[in-house]
Amino acid sequence: MATKTIGQLPLISTFSGDTLIPVQASGVTYHTTFSDMNINFGGGWARYDDGQYTSGSPLTVTADTASIVLPNNGATTIETFMNSTKAFYDPTTQKIQMQNVGDVYSMVVVFKAQSSNVSQAHFDISLSGIGPTPYDRVSNTFLFAKGNDTPQNFYLSFHFYGDEDFVTNGNQWTITCTGADVLIFDVIYFIQRTYRNLI
Repeated sequence: MATKTIGQLPLISTFSGDTLIPVQASGVTYHTTFSDMNINFGGGWARYDDGQYTSGSPLTVTADTASIVLPNNGATTIETFMNSTKAFYDPTTQKIQMQNVGDVYSMVVVFKAQSSNVSQAHFDISLSGIGPTPYDRVSNTFLFAKGNDTPQNFYLSFHFYGDEDFVTNGNQWTITCTGADVLIFDVIYFIQRTYRNLI
């Protein structure tokens, strides 16, 4: 059988996890599998739903006090399509995790909130500021559009990259409120890796 270059091999459009893929580097031909390609080069996504704080048992964020971690115990988790050897979130430590320095993530934080005094209450959500990178500036301030004691949906989209401290120690979402107490429940984290650093 005559030797063929990679460009002369037949194309395939349907892949399974164990499909072999040739890779050429420095004049040497290697092979990898489609599953390994996804893990090493792919993006991936995961979802984590909190099961502790619900409409019947919300978290109370006390006004004008220090920030607290926005809790999510990952009671319902989807990691099937993560394509990573490291989970994007650890429900035990409640920390977002990154695999490599320089990886970029897009994260959606969804929850419901209400207050008995919406004209006075507002709240801030941000990553923690631990480490050299000012992740606490990945933040937003929110007001209530609905009336007192009326649950309101909040959908927040954030983008951030990982430094060495983030990869080593993880990071957490924190919340603080001002003016009046806020009740939080039905927290969902959707995390997508949009860029993987291979260097």
